Amino acid sequence: MISGNMRVLIADVRCLSDEGLYSRACALVDEKRRQQAERMHGEADRRRCIGAGILLNAALRAHAAQEAPGFSCCDLVKAVKYYDERLNYPVAHMPGGKPYFEGRTDLYFNLSHSGDYAACVLADRPAGIDIEGKRNVSGSLAKRFYSEAECAWIKQGNDKEEQETRFFRLWTLKEAYGKVTGEGLASSLKSAYFAPDDNKKQGDGTEEEKLMFCDAGQAGRYDVLEWQRDGYRIAAACQKPGIAKDGLL
Repeated sequence: MISGNMRVLIADVRCLSDEGLYSRACALVDEKRRQQAERMHGEADRRRCIGAGILLNAALRAHAAQEAPGFSCCDLVKAVKYYDERLNYPVAHMPGGKPYFEGRTDLYFNLSHSGDYAACVLADRPAGIDIEGKRNVSGSLAKRFYSEAECAWIKQGNDKEEQETRFFRLWTLKEAYGKVTGEGLASSLKSAYFAPDDNKKQGDGTEEEKLMFCDAGQAGRYDVLEWQRDGYRIAAACQKPGIAKDGLL
């Protein structure tokens, strides 16, 4: 069950390569996001940035319409068409860079993007999200950032493809956790460790083992969920209900 009424949306941003659609999308998003995109040098980076802003608005519209929370894929062309500028809530950032809606203690969001996709989580509790496209990784990277048990679990994969999948499952979970807490990836790589729960499966139609926090304290405070789409791994973390939100805007 998704905690914190967590709503997760992902979208393919390649449609924004159309200059007309991209121009309309830029005109809709808030000024800060538009300026952020303008400072980026690559067209793909700009598309991801603007696409994430459009995706956030789609999530806010779904929330306002009281649609059921959960995971879904969003059509950015339609999201641009039905964009609601009244939902361009002011956004500020914590010292570590974590974004939040100014003056709102009932609504939390987080964004991520990788390759051709952007991802958004919206919840009534502090939440974080990460999306990563599969790419080649070296074993030394896992040894540098992961625990011995996590490295061993990666090596137990049947082949190189499964081992890389396991690497990115751990990576996205750690980054989502670092974003929900605000401590960032550099810290969460070493402060959050995960292990398979042999008695549970992911529940997304795959036979993957469900991963859980090794630390009981973290497991008692946060829920983590995973998805996969088109070769991308998505992970979201959300603070559990009943946990004080102090310090987690």
